[in-house]
Amino acid sequence: MQPFRTFRGVWWLPDHEDANVPGELSFTRDGGVRLALDGDLHAPGASVRFSSSPLPLVHGCGIDGTLATLTGLSAMSSTMRVFAEGPGIETTVYRVETAFLGDHLAATTTFAYARAEFTHLDMWLGGLHLMPVHHFGPTGNLDRYSVDCQWPDPIDIALPEGTVRVQGAYDVDQVGNEQVTLRTGGYVEWHLADPTDCVATVHHIISFQVLLALLTDYPVVAEHIIVKQHADTGTECRVYFQAVYETPERDPFDPQTTFISLSQLSLPLDEVLRRWRDVQKTLETPANILTSLRYSSPGVTDLQFIAMVQACEAYHAAVFSNEVLAKKEFDAKRKAIKERLDKEQWEWIASRLGNEPSLKMRLAELMADVGDVISPVCLDGIDTCTARVRDLRNGMTHPPADREAGSNGIQYIYYARLMAFTLKTQFIKALGLLDDRTIHRLKNSTASSELAYIASQAKSSQADRG
Repeated sequence: MQPFRTFRGVWWLPDHEDANVPGELSFTRDGGVRLALDGDLHAPGASVRFSSSPLPLVHGCGIDGTLATLTGLSAMSSTMRVFAEGPGIETTVYRVETAFLGDHLAATTTFAYARAEFTHLDMWLGGLHLMPVHHFGPTGNLDRYSVDCQWPDPIDIALPEGTVRVQGAYDVDQVGNEQVTLRTGGYVEWHLADPTDCVATVHHIISFQVLLALLTDYPVVAEHIIVKQHADTGTECRVYFQAVYETPERDPFDPQTTFISLSQLSLPLDEVLRRWRDVQKTLETPANILTSLRYSSPGVTDLQFIAMVQACEAYHAAVFSNEVLAKKEFDAKRKAIKERLDKEQWEWIASRLGNEPSLKMRLAELMADVGDVISPVCLDGIDTCTARVRDLRNGMTHPPADREAGSNGIQYIYYARLMAFTLKTQFIKALGLLDDRTIHRLKNSTASSELAYIASQAKSSQADRG
């Protein structure tokens, strides 16, 4: 995929500007931030040119004079381009966690202000009203539309870490005589009470983006992100990072694509954000897996399937009991078994006695807990679905000779989507938003309709394979 933006310049480690290396920074929706260098970043006198050790901070300067700071670099590859005449050129590619364009930052630089525009944020806020106004030209043809957008006042939310302002926005492009491209969105501003480092500041943006992705079916993406040391002072830096990316476009005016809009929240928005902060403390890993998978390429279905298995196991371990039996009861049973075996038998079986739930048990509890939403889209019921997920997972983790025959791509897609829908519903419940109205919208959402369709295809596929 062609990069969303390229930035050509020279790059160096802090305090070693004389050892700069030419290269190009790029950003793509599916690949995040990459730095390709005609050489390698190394401190003067280093004996090893290429190293897989991560680089915490890199400075750069573009050919247009723009200053840049990169954080969290890890080397991905190093190749040598050989020419017929003269020495070859070493090319090193780094994965970059975050890129700041606009200034040279130190590891100790802190920010008190961040602002990010979000695609489809306005759809969640529920403030868009289209008013087509017909204007006819000399030929009698319609020549333009007008769009009336009525927004509520900005929402200012006081949180322990500072103030958050949420506001919808829109932009309109007229194309030809009859077509209008409507770009919708909005922005969120953070005024932090205590300035934080660049990584923590960006995390606020990612956190809000993940929350929106869980509450809607829209391709919610943070764009045009800036940070400043203070709201009114300090150098402004444009930020790029790898987080979540675009999905195939849906109809933004389809009411089925929103699970919960702002007008439907059963709790005040500030309370939702506080709860989300607490939820993320224990559920950050499954939340990130779920949302990043949603925005990733649909090509590698088996990897998406196994990632969702990991997300479900992580969620269940954090929220539900991680023991099948109470410890006292398990210890008593374990002791009774030990007393009936000789030493050799006990040593063999002891390592196989565990008290953690199996994958099937974890999935069954997750799905049954939100059964009103999940049961209607479960292929042949929750018990059958969870057994099938277990068998597919075992088929991927066991030696080839032991793998179960009969699985194909559509089944991986279905069960991965089913687990994702289950987790999305669980997150909404954890936020205290799973009321009767939300259950109704989830059951009638685009995601649920698509899942039911894929289930029918998966069932047909199973029947065809015997």
